[in-house]
Amino acid sequence: MAGDISTISTEAGTVRAEARFRDWDGEVRKIRATGTTVKAAKQDLRTSGRKQCQLLRASVTA
Repeated sequence: MAGDISTISTEAGTVRAEARFRDWDGEVRKIRATGTTVKAAKQDLRTSGRKQCQLLRASVTA
């Protein structure tokens, strides 16, 4: 991750986690994930961040 993971409570009662991620091509992208707790949202961000990176890499090389 390019920085810290920030979290915010939404009106729907969930927690949204956001971070900036420097991808393999040097681009910094903002990634987001949600969860029912701060811990769950951060964990989902770490997990989904890897998946988002793999999808972006596949689309660039395809």
